[in-house]
Amino acid sequence: MAEGVAATLGHVAASGGTDAQGDTVSPNAVEAMAEIGIDISENIPKQVDGFNAADFDRVISMGCGAKCPTIPIDEDWNISDPYQGDLDTFRETLMQIRRLVSGIPLQVPSGEE
Repeated sequence: MAEGVAATLGHVAASGGTDAQGDTVSPNAVEAMAEIGIDISENIPKQVDGFNAADFDRVISMGCGAKCPTIPIDEDWNISDPYQGDLDTFRETLMQIRRLVSGIPLQVPSGEE
């Protein structure tokens, strides 16, 4: 959900989980995002520990409720993992993510100032 929200706000983002499983993201995540006009139905779960932190300006953890990532993080938002929750739980988590992601300033690419 964070990757989809970030992308719609103009950020270049990638996301992954510490226990990503399966070939599809949670149907509740897809539905909650669709309600705000963001399609993540084609996204696939990715392991965050497969990312290189040096490839990103900022690495943010949603929270270490399931398991903490092994890559270095710059910030922990301490958001509960909605994985086992119902649709309302995903909606609440999405509201938290939108609020926090909207506070991240956009990076201006070099030469475009």
